[in-house]
Amino acid sequence: MGENHNHIHHHEVNEGDEILALLRYMAGHNESHTEELYSLAKQLNTNENEKAYNLVLQAIENYKKGNAYLESALDLLK
Repeated sequence: MGENHNHIHHHEVNEGDEILALLRYMAGHNESHTEELYSLAKQLNTNENEKAYNLVLQAIENYKKGNAYLESALDLLK
């Protein structure tokens, strides 16, 4: 019993669980950005900022599409 305890303990992390958690996080994170962008778009909704307003609305739609893809991937991994 007097031997030194020199070996390393390895704790296995299930890579699938980690990927699932990251995808969930990213979907939620993107959703919060979508809400922030919508707030910014409302501020731009004037005649002089119409082009910028429309571009931000397009960005929002792309975030929504991206989130739909992430949700589909999550559904496949469950």
